[in-house]
Parts: sequence; C-alpha cells; structure tokens
Amino acid sequence: LLDQALNLRKQADILFANLSILKEYEREFELDDFEGKKVKFKLDLSPKESANLLYKNAKKLEQKARNLNLQRENLKEKLDFAYGLKEMLSKAKNEFELEILLPKKSTKKNQENKQDNGIANFYFNEFKICVGKNEKGNENLLKSAKKDDLWLHVRDIPSSHVLIISNKQKISEEVIEFSARLCVNFSGLKKGSYWVDYTLKNFVKVQQKAFVKYTNFKSINITKD
Repeated sequence: LLDQALNLRKQADILFANLSILKEYEREFELDDFEGKKVKFKLDLSPKESANLLYKNAKKLEQKARNLNLQRENLKEKLDFAYGLKEMLSKAKNEFELEILLPKKSTKKNQENKQDNGIANFYFNEFKICVGKNEKGNENLLKSAKKDDLWLHVRDIPSSHVLIISNKQKISEEVIEFSARLCVNFSGLKKGSYWVDYTLKNFVKVQQKAFVKYTNFKSINITKD
C-alpha cells in the first residue's frame, strides 16, 4: 500500500511540476520524471484536478497502511501476551497459581463497558499485581502507580512493567518472586536467566512515555526455561 501511495504521489508531483506547460484540456501525454525517465499519463480530468485527486488517493492509501500496521501490532501484542500466559500456566507450581492466572469470567455488561487500558491484573496473597501488556499499558501503569507501590522491570531489556499495589503493607519475597516471573514471561523473552530489578515507584522517574530511570533498587534472578 505504501508503494502504491508513493507512486501516486510521484505522479502528482510530476503533474504539478509541469502545470505551466500543460494545457487544461490535455489528457494523454508523456512527461519526464525527476530522474529523466518518461512517464505516460492518461487522465479523465484536467492535469491540475488529476494531480489533486492523486494526492487525495495517496493519503487514503497511506492512512489505510497505517491502520493495517496498527492492527498488526495490536494482534502481535495480544499473541505475545497469550503465549506468556500459556507458559505461566504450564509452569504453575500448584492449583493456587493456576487459579490466579486463569482469566476471570465477566458478564456481558461488564465486557461492553470495559475499556482495554493495556493492563492485566492478577491477585496473589492478597496483593494486586498489574502487568503492562504493551507500551500503552506500561504508560497507564506508571501514571496510576502510587509512590509506595513496588515497580518491577527486566534489567537492560525492553520488558513489561509490573506493579505490586502495596496499600502500605509489607510485600513478601514470595509475592515479589511471583511478580518477577510475570514480568519475564510476559515480556516475550527467550529462554534464559534474567535479572529483574524492583524498587518503590517513588524512585522511578518517567523520562518519556514508558521510558524511565530508577534508583534504590534490588534485584531477583528469574530463569525462563
């Protein structure tokens, strides 16, 4: 689609560059492009009207290409998240973890009113754990976090942001370890060993969108196999 749009724009540019030598009634002719190559034209409208129409059609194709690209990215994000959830389910240590990970049923009314904010929520040992499913989700997660919530991210690698809602309660190592596994598995990473850094949201400074700098962190090693 983008190639088609570029071709239409090129034709429009050639027409506009030659309007001074073209008659309004001309419909079939040859012109040199910007590289000296001959381009044949067979128009239904005047050269100027045809050029404007070509630009309009090029814009439509460009918008269609952008929409298709967004749809592809959205589908990829959903597939990556689904694969991550599948891996977590297959490696669940017990029925309790399975119950936590399995999607909860919701009524049709709730589904209609629910807007996808790009965040998946899990509950473990009475703590709510939020996982950013995509860049939009990571941004929303950072915006909604309170300074005493615990933030997690895979070190030196683009990954999902994870937030443990503390409600000013002490967070156990078990909850941190489970949240770190969520962080690794929902980040589309290959098998291997990864360090997950975690710190209070108070020490996470947003630079731009979901890009951050953080200090006063601790780390936990998570193996994905």
